[in-house]
Amino acid sequence: MKGEGHHHIICQGCGKVIEFKCPFSEELRR
Repeated sequence: MKGEGHHHIICQGCGKVIEFKCPFSEELRR
């Protein structure tokens, strides 16, 4: 499956889709 370890988050400010890598996504889990 492609996109493993990547999180797609939509910016509430501009509404664009931003890709966050594993290290960054782990911080969001906290």
